[in-house]
Amino acid sequence: MADSAAAPRTPWLVRVLALLLLAQSVGLALLARSNLHLGLSPQITDLSELSLRLLPPLAYGLAALIALLAAPSFWRRRPNAWHFALLAQGLMLAIALVLYFNSRPPYTYVMMVFGLYMVLSLHNEEVRLIFHALPASRHPAQPE
Repeated sequence: MADSAAAPRTPWLVRVLALLLLAQSVGLALLARSNLHLGLSPQITDLSELSLRLLPPLAYGLAALIALLAAPSFWRRRPNAWHFALLAQGLMLAIALVLYFNSRPPYTYVMMVFGLYMVLSLHNEEVRLIFHALPASRHPAQPE
């Protein structure tokens, strides 16, 4: 009973964001896999065209990896988890903007709305206080 009182409970918004980061990593990994199969066709002989076709799956995969690494850290409230979560959102929104101005697949709008919700939620005051508050032992001593 003393253990449950000593450990602070994770707020509901942090838990929801951790689960959404996990869902985001799965979705981006599926997009990377589907685009990788589209990019590797036997008709491609030019190296520059191959690199252009491999760029989107690599970007999706990188964003999925960052979101996957951020999700458990976010749940455990590690100090750098907020930065990784925001990095994943920025990368996903950048990919969505490139897709929007180039090919406009229908899932681009879902990516933008999801990323916007995540960025706004990450900047919620409760979430920011949890991840930006330093423990008392890490504050520098004030000279008197």
